[in-house]
Amino acid sequence: MLINQLAKATGLPKDTIRYYTKLGLLESKERQAGSRKYADYDESIVEVVKIIKHAQKSGFTLQEIRLYLFDIMSGKMPPKEVVGILETKLTDIRAQQESLKETETLLQDSISMFAKKAVQATEE
Repeated sequence: MLINQLAKATGLPKDTIRYYTKLGLLESKERQAGSRKYADYDESIVEVVKIIKHAQKSGFTLQEIRLYLFDIMSGKMPPKEVVGILETKLTDIRAQQESLKETETLLQDSISMFAKKAVQATEE
């Protein structure tokens, strides 16, 4: 499967596919066509891209995905270790949520304060 076919099948831009390949997240073989060489991706890469997208939506960075993905997919990583990684990520996400809640409260307080000032200024 050529890169443009993979892009259509996954909804990813070709540049993203090239970047994932450069990071080692996707593998391709070189295909000679005349004087040019093309990246040839196996059909199974579509499923790998789906897993990468899911992992990103779950809060994993590309670096983390690169570190863990293939060991998890191949079964090399024990399930207990996978659970530990997922629990750590969940803890991180919850901490981020708490931080965002604090930021939201600060913004709401600032809006209230400046809204009051705006009303006072129009009354003067």
